Amino acid sequence: QVRYGSADSVRVTFVVDRHESGEADLYVDANRNRIIEAKDRLEGRGLAWRLPLDAAVVGEETVVNSYPRHVAVKLGSTGRTLLFATAGYVEGTVEVGGRRLAARRVDGNGNGLFADPDDRLWIDLNGDGEWNAFTEQWLFAPVLRVGNERLSARSNPLGHQLTLAPLTDTGQLKLKLPESIEPETVLDVSATLVGSDGSIVSLSGLDRAVDVPAGKYRMNVLSLSLDGGSGQPPWNFLFATDRNRDAPWHEVGKDRTLILDPVGRLEFTLTGGEGVEAAKPGEELSLQPQLYTGENLLIVTCYRGSDDSEDHQPKCRVAVCSADGKELASHTCGFV
Repeated sequence: QVRYGSADSVRVTFVVDRHESGEADLYVDANRNRIIEAKDRLEGRGLAWRLPLDAAVVGEETVVNSYPRHVAVKLGSTGRTLLFATAGYVEGTVEVGGRRLAARRVDGNGNGLFADPDDRLWIDLNGDGEWNAFTEQWLFAPVLRVGNERLSARSNPLGHQLTLAPLTDTGQLKLKLPESIEPETVLDVSATLVGSDGSIVSLSGLDRAVDVPAGKYRMNVLSLSLDGGSGQPPWNFLFATDRNRDAPWHEVGKDRTLILDPVGRLEFTLTGGEGVEAAKPGEELSLQPQLYTGENLLIVTCYRGSDDSEDHQPKCRVAVCSADGKELASHTCGFV
């Protein structure tokens, strides 16, 4: 299962059906309906495929926007590894030192976006139409050193916008979890923040500072993996912004380090639709359990092990009772 697009988008399921001949069929749930159907089989049989796949980005009001991409998929020689990558690149121009130069963006982590720490930025500095892997390629970051200059790189996640400006004021951002989470239990933690100008900053690991232009930032996505203990599968949590709550802005000052706790004090709530208090006998009553971080990020999914399939998700049982404690109705659901 591949998260292709924003962190809160529906995963795309890939199914490999191997044959005794050594070849294989590949099925891809490209429409994200969570059902593998006969029409999902790609044409041809072998060990490598290319297919169109939209990067899904969840926007305001939970509207999902789709952006067309092409991906390359290859089955490893052992049959146990599936290699996956976004094919091609985004190309345009960018101004550097008063010159308009050709630039390319490459998706380095295979999520269909172009402003992550593993993504590549190429700039044809000498204008010769060639792309030198040693002198004209950078890992994307909020602060880039190009020649003798330090530049502020500002981009949207889709790679459609990019500006490089001389950097004057910088600060640092880093993550620090609450004391209730023991550091040795943290297998992985990463967060994405959005600047007041729409730029993206990605943080990974604890107490690892990242240089950023001075300004205001707020939390957008949090991914956390914790040791399950006693040989049990790890706990995995994904939180993202919620349209019903605004994440607070944080100021990064010049030559200052801002330490952010992305978890903070958790808040567990139970919400309902409009008119819940006035629900009458026979009417439908909708209730939804929600878990928020201290940064007002809402849980997207929680699962144990390597994937977020329904079998690996913990469940929450919600019961509605009368004033005297008699159970009227109940329902079991997960965080998805």
